[in-house]
Order: sequence, then structure tokens, then C-alpha cells
Amino acid sequence: MALEASLAAAPEDRTVTFTFRVVNGNTEPVELTFTSGRVGDLVVYASASPPDSASASGAAPASPDDATEAHTDPVWQWSAGRAFTQAIRTERLGPGETLEQTFTWTGADPGRYEAVATLAADREVRATTTFAV
Repeated sequence: MALEASLAAAPEDRTVTFTFRVVNGNTEPVELTFTSGRVGDLVVYASASPPDSASASGAAPASPDDATEAHTDPVWQWSAGRAFTQAIRTERLGPGETLEQTFTWTGADPGRYEAVATLAADREVRATTTFAV
């Protein structure tokens, strides 16, 4: 099943707007099952390396473990302190259709960061990007 994910970061002053997109690259519809009202989540980590063109494009890491194996504690997590409805629901994503979620981080300190977005469904879908504030 080819669900393709991308993550873009748009920093402006001390606010960063992230756009997480999941596209169904299949020729058949895909059923996604969510266990709550949460569609996705985003975690930001401090990055010791400068943003590069491959990561900034939103390309996924070589393997899911590559995205977080060198990280320490998160600098910011979108879902922290939020409550979500607890209900199982499904969403159908037709061929070529996109599921999109926007996250906004305000009060970001200047620095270099890596963001990891994940889909909160029954399929492992994630994307990463690096950026600077």
C-alpha cells in the first residue's frame, strides 16, 4: 500500500506553521482507522546539523527508526496538553486523494530543528523535515 507523506515547515519570526500531507498513491481506495479525534501528531527536536535539501523537502527517513534514533527529549509536541475525543472512526482516502493537517508552533526559540509528523491511524505513516528559526 503506497501512502506517501510529506512535511513542510514555514518559519516566520518565532512562529512555525507545518503542513503534513498524506497522499494515497494507490489505484484503489485506502481505509484508515483512527482511535480518537486526533488525525496526526508532530514532534520537534533540536537538531545539531544544518537543514539540508533532502530533509527540507519532507522526504521520509530511510527507515522509521532513522527519524528519532539520535533525538533527546522533544522541544515541542503538538498533542501535549490536548484532549481528543475517544471514538473509533474510519476515513476513506480515494486514489490520489490527500489528507492534510496543519500544526502551528508559536514561541519557537532561534535554532535548528527536526520535525517528525506521524499519522494517528492504523498504518505507519510519517514524514520529517529540518528547518531553522
